[in-house]
Parts: sequence; C-alpha cells; structure tokens
Amino acid sequence: MSASQPASFVRPTFKAESAEDLRELITQAELIVANLRGSGPRGQTLLFLLDTIVDLQKRLDALGVDLRAEETRIETVQRLLLAKDGTLVREMRAVGGLAAARAAIKPPADNWWWFLDARVADRQRNQLRRGLTILAGIVGVFLIVSLLYHYVFPPDPKQVAVMELQSKADQAIQAGDLAAATQDYRDAARVAPNDPELQATIGALEEKQGHQQEADAAYAEAEKLSPDHAHFLVTRGMSRVNLGLLDGAIADGKAAVQENPNFAEAYFLLGNAYEAQGDRLTAINMFSEAADKAGNSNPALVVLAKTRMGMLMQQAPMAQDTPAPTPTAQ
Repeated sequence: MSASQPASFVRPTFKAESAEDLRELITQAELIVANLRGSGPRGQTLLFLLDTIVDLQKRLDALGVDLRAEETRIETVQRLLLAKDGTLVREMRAVGGLAAARAAIKPPADNWWWFLDARVADRQRNQLRRGLTILAGIVGVFLIVSLLYHYVFPPDPKQVAVMELQSKADQAIQAGDLAAATQDYRDAARVAPNDPELQATIGALEEKQGHQQEADAAYAEAEKLSPDHAHFLVTRGMSRVNLGLLDGAIADGKAAVQENPNFAEAYFLLGNAYEAQGDRLTAINMFSEAADKAGNSNPALVVLAKTRMGMLMQQAPMAQDTPAPTPTAQ
C-alpha cells in the first residue's frame, strides 16, 4: 500500500523485509510528516508506517544489519512528529479521531505516536493554567475561579476554597515566599483535613525552609491519612519533587519500591525525580517500569508514563547519561 492510499481502521500491509524496504518506508514517512497539515487520512497512514518501520528495524537489528543511517532518519521523523503533534491530532479527525483509531487498532503502549492526543491535551491544560494565572493577576483569582466553576459545573464550596488557597500558595512559591505558601496550605488543610497531599505539601514546604520539626509533624499527619506507608511515601515524594527536594524524593521512591515492588506510582515518582535531576536515562527506565507495572489496572498512568518516556527518548544524548539499575526489593 502506498502512503497516499486512503486510511481506514484496518491495518494496511507494507513491504517490509529488507533494508531497502526500510529505507522506502522511511521515505514515505518523511514525505507525510513534512506535509502533515492538510494530509487528512494520510496522518493515520503515518502511524501505521511508524509501526512497521520500528518492527522492521528491530528485526534487521537482530540480524546484525548496519542501520545507523536509517536510525538517524527515523529519529528525525519522530522528532518532527512530536513537534507537529497538534497537527496530527487535528488531521486524525478526518478518520474519526486518534482515540477512535487507537481503540480499533489497539497498538502497544511502546508505540507512543498513537497516544499523542494525551500529550496535546496535557499541553493544552498547562497552557490554560498559565493563561488563567496571568488573567488572575489582572482581575483577581477568586473571581475567575468562582465564574468558571459556577458556569461549568456546580462546585463543591470546600473544594473551591482549597483550590483558591492552592493557587494563591503556588503564586507565593513562584515569588519565593515559602512562609506565605505554607500558611496558605495550612489554611487549605483546615478546610480539607482528610487530604494527605495537603499535609505532605506542608511538610515539604517546612522542610524546604529548614523547619524539620514542623515538617516531621506534617509528614506524620499525611501518613495517618494515607491508605498505607507506600502510598504515603509516593505522596511525600511527589511533594518533594515539586519543591526541588530531589534527594528526599528519590529516597521515598526507592523505599516505596522496596515495600511494594509492583507499585507503579512509585516508579512514576522516581521517573519525575530523576528527570528533574537531569538523569535522563534513569528517568526513561523508571517511566518504562511505571508503565509495565500499571498494566491494565491503570491505563491512564500507562499512557502518561509512555508519553513522558517517549518525549525523553527524543532528546539529544547527553554525556552525563548513565544507565541505572531498576530498584528492587531487598
């Protein structure tokens, strides 16, 4: 099947036996990704091409074929696709949308290009959040939150109050006023006393300020509210990551893995911590473990971990990247 043939939810067949076939498939993919805007169904053809390219690449690698030049071209196609992820998602609407295609084809989670709609949605949420923060500085964060929640869905007054305090605290953190942020989170915890994440964040803020006694008290309260110790460790670890306390976050993640080697969220925490620390290869390894451990029980985490892993894999190699072993229970 040529790259210009109409796409459908039936997986097309490509000639994929030799290195020459691989080069032809890459050429087709290069043409589509370079002209993705307005491509319509050919956007889905690109996804099938990438599936076939990666599969053939693995088979030829196993036979010892030198594919260094082809690997560079494949990486270039993938980088371009990541840069045009929003365009692909729009073009896939011509065949019913990326989510519908994914549901019909059921691609493996390793083939991250089938999950780019999650990446686009995450970016749009972040853009919306940044836009709201700017707007809040002009007309007041409380008015905006009130209007949004009043017209979108009936708000829980307590949840609205917590979100307002968290937003205020986040602005204080950005301004470097950790004391004010700590007070805002303590106020939020009084509104929602059963939320372990609020207590863990208070602990991380106190720890960041060198107030170890106050941090220990908040962490102890967070642990009481958590389902078990491993969940507490992950909750505390994510709070530490958000405040740059990376050594403590990594220690929490490793302890959670030791306590429960199948706890996918613990590996996801480690992926975040190692990524923030600049250890890209270890972060990739941890996100991969998170996706594997999540399996069918947490498909949202699988998609998120695979997307994060795919994004990291597209970055240029760094000299300090060194592979690290997966944490195992002792």
